Amino acid sequence: ANRLRTRLLYIVVVLTLAPIALFWAVRDPVQILSIAGIITATHMPVVVFLTLYINRTRLPAEFRPGPVWSLIMIGVGLFYGFYAGFFYYDLFRGG
Repeated sequence: ANRLRTRLLYIVVVLTLAPIALFWAVRDPVQILSIAGIITATHMPVVVFLTLYINRTRLPAEFRPGPVWSLIMIGVGLFYGFYAGFFYYDLFRGG
């Protein structure tokens, strides 16, 4: 029952009330999309590198990604990291 309550609270607060509050606070769709882009660009390298770490350390050897896929994931993580840096540069530059 406690887990269900926590899930419902997450759904209501994060997926419903937070976007509504953001809309009422900002009111400019372009700024809202910019904020969403910054959030996405920031969390994607974390997701990519944590996924790679978990796959390389927790999976049985026969299911682990090989060196090619590991390099691809590292490249994707670096790309998104660069993208996040660009967003922050643009944000703090005043763009």
